[in-house]
Amino acid sequence: MAKFKTEVSHQLGKDAAKKRLQSFISKVSHQFQAQATQLQSDWEDNLLKFCITTFGMKIDGTLTVEEASAHVEGSLPLAAMMFKGKIENTIQTELARALS
Repeated sequence: MAKFKTEVSHQLGKDAAKKRLQSFISKVSHQFQAQATQLQSDWEDNLLKFCITTFGMKIDGTLTVEEASAHVEGSLPLAAMMFKGKIENTIQTELARALS
């Protein structure tokens, strides 16, 4: 398994950022439900544990919301390794948009 990791700074505070990200995750889940054959997510305080299966590949990880930043890290199957940079950039861009 290959690892991915990205971070986005924000000025919202932990609680406001978490609320925005909860709404964002819900919206994205509905938007991409046709491509995701399995999507699981579970919030524990400021930590979201997620697992998604798309195109037969399982991607899992965590999203941690801090007072001034949000961190995402997880595992990709080796078959998705060539897309690691694109995946990290897309996550970073979408998180920045959700937290702006």
